[in-house]
Amino acid sequence: MYTDGLFAINRWRRMADVRDGTSSTLAFGESKHYNYRGGGSAAYGKYTAEGGPIAWFCGGECKTPSCGLNTQELGRAYRSTECAINSLVYPLKQNLENSVPFGSFHSGGAHFTLADGHVAFVSETINFDVYQDLSTIDGGEIIAGGDY
Repeated sequence: MYTDGLFAINRWRRMADVRDGTSSTLAFGESKHYNYRGGGSAAYGKYTAEGGPIAWFCGGECKTPSCGLNTQELGRAYRSTECAINSLVYPLKQNLENSVPFGSFHSGGAHFTLADGHVAFVSETINFDVYQDLSTIDGGEIIAGGDY
């Protein structure tokens, strides 16, 4: 799921790679969801079903020195469009680290920065297919701003 988006470990993108259009491709967005490997200790939720808070600067990690696509754990701060905005993945488990959703404390959606640098509020009631299409760089979906 995380191989067709804008960011990943040891992979560089050029604007020319964003063939769906930079104004209709998500770069990053808000999140309030805890992570299985969140900060703190077990007393604060780390390595528990509740999870712990995550710092904005945490990245992923590689399980092997080559860091191939199948050996990446991106869940420490990466988010996914696998689940709807403001949804809850619970109980948290290590194998769900790459499934944590975007979300915010705003009612009704979350803010996202798109690949062209503009910021948009995306409703949590967005058509789910359109939401997932916004997360790919080269899926052949050109999405008008009014669709999100």
